[in-house]
Amino acid sequence: MKQLDHFAIISISGADATEFIQGQMTQDIGAIGDDEAKMTAILNPQGRVVSSALIMHWDDSIILVPSKNTADDLIDWLSRFILRSKVTVSRLEAYIYGLNQNLADIESDNLGLEKENFCLRSIETDPERTLLITKSPHDLEKSSITTMASRNWKLADIQAGIPIIYKENIAKFIPQMINLDLINGISFNKGCYTGQEIVARVQHRGEIKRRMFHISTQQCNAEIRPGTPVLLGDSEVGTIIQSEPHKNQIHSLAVIRGDVSKKKLLVNGSETKVQS
Repeated sequence: MKQLDHFAIISISGADATEFIQGQMTQDIGAIGDDEAKMTAILNPQGRVVSSALIMHWDDSIILVPSKNTADDLIDWLSRFILRSKVTVSRLEAYIYGLNQNLADIESDNLGLEKENFCLRSIETDPERTLLITKSPHDLEKSSITTMASRNWKLADIQAGIPIIYKENIAKFIPQMINLDLINGISFNKGCYTGQEIVARVQHRGEIKRRMFHISTQQCNAEIRPGTPVLLGDSEVGTIIQSEPHKNQIHSLAVIRGDVSKKKLLVNGSETKVQS
């Protein structure tokens, strides 16, 4: 079974867990259904994204699924705000898989999964994929499911416009720059949370000069890593969020100035095309 090894799993538990995470993220915890995973972001007081993550309920806990290389930073960040709250924020020792099927088909196909042993959640932004978490990989041995490789899941995230923040991009962007307002990753009526005033002000003014775009670049020798600059001539006009090679091209999500998105842009010296 192929795991999604670029992700980590964080558990937020305790009597005050719901109130605690509600005050630290853009998503509304009350809007998350039992069978779905939604996008959210945790911000610093300046409204910049410390981490993006999928969020869901499972087993009396709230589960965050961020990129693996930001997980420790995210735990440290959230732990600063616990104070006297009855909350525990920790890594969950579990296994995470991606399925290229919607949740209804998985349940109707009776794939040998005993639901109480698994967290099966539809991806709200891309409901044709399902996330599966289990505390033991042996639970899947008798199942007929086929899991996705990380590279295929990453490519699907790029195509669906789902931004995964890696360590190189911590605290660089406000949520609207990575299009969270366009994929239901921000609640504008849930009340206060860290960074909320900045997010609300930007939304009210409608001045979002940088947006996230799906771009493609011809395959080149250099890897396109998160944080790689997007150039117009010698000027930096954007930043790579995440990338994945596919069929002689490298597909990426990049935050780019809107006024130059249709111009001739370069990444690692290669010409880049903004996908429609």
